[in-house]
Amino acid sequence: MLKKLLTIGLGSWILVSCGGEDVNPEANSQNEEETEVEDLIGDSKIEGYGRYKAATFVLNGKGYLVGGRISPRTIKKDFWEYDPVQNVWTQLDDFPAAERNGAISFVADGLAYIGGGDAGAFTDDMFAFDAASKTWSDSKSPYPDDINNSFAVAEVIDGIAYVGFGGTNVSGTDYFYQYNPSLDEWTWIENDVVPQRRGAVSFVLNGQMYIGLGYESFNSSYNDFYKFDPSTKSWTKLNDFPGEGRGDAISFVLDGEAYVGTGFTYTEPNNTPVTFKDIWKYNLAEDSWTQVADYDGNPRYGMSVFVIEDVAYLGMGYDSQFKGYNNFYKYTKQ
Repeated sequence: MLKKLLTIGLGSWILVSCGGEDVNPEANSQNEEETEVEDLIGDSKIEGYGRYKAATFVLNGKGYLVGGRISPRTIKKDFWEYDPVQNVWTQLDDFPAAERNGAISFVADGLAYIGGGDAGAFTDDMFAFDAASKTWSDSKSPYPDDINNSFAVAEVIDGIAYVGFGGTNVSGTDYFYQYNPSLDEWTWIENDVVPQRRGAVSFVLNGQMYIGLGYESFNSSYNDFYKFDPSTKSWTKLNDFPGEGRGDAISFVLDGEAYVGTGFTYTEPNNTPVTFKDIWKYNLAEDSWTQVADYDGNPRYGMSVFVIEDVAYLGMGYDSQFKGYNNFYKYTKQ
């Protein structure tokens, strides 16, 4: 078996395929000629589809993936569970509502919440998933903005979810809310600092929420970053992200350090999409960024990511030709 841990800066990548092949096999073969990786397929796979903006979450040491877009006209509602010990994906019963991509997802009080997103039409419903019983509850209060809820960010701090900066297919918003799971209640939070956007990234460090990147429309990408303090409900402008402005990037936290990367932007004069594979680590003390190992797959955007025991699993997404991928890589710190 071929094995190589790609090491540049801090971190290493290992391929964890969930479909056996990319939907774009030519691009995948070119990557394998350049980089030998440990192929951990076994019998684990998500059948058939590369997809854009599938929702993910982690419960009880397992990763979950819901829906996503597999073509310009086709959105899925299938539901998958990943066991990192066995390296096996198992298909569960479908998500109990309309198929969707770009949905809101977060975990609070031992339940996973999925809602909103683009279901062909935008929806404001919210569902909670119990991993122990493998059941969904649809009795949760709907997201308060029934239109601008696709491609939003969502994080949980001290049991309270903070959600916002979603949008429609045309533009983003600056709306921001908190959700209290015990009360099943949404509350508006004032924002007069962060410009409107969709397709942003977010992460939590030391009880603060960080939000940045995204786009107000497809030809206006951001590289700015902001910090939200939930104790004072206040916003602070931070130093800009040093990479190119972009939307539909990914973010994750490993061992108390945040990483941001991949994504896309459009270039003039023909609005040609450009996709990225660079990954950057945020230095909290200095409010600065350091580039680390590039994502080891093809450049892409709209990927899915989840973290289990300080290992990040990144995959899916589209490339600049709108071709989907259904493989995953796992990233670990060095």
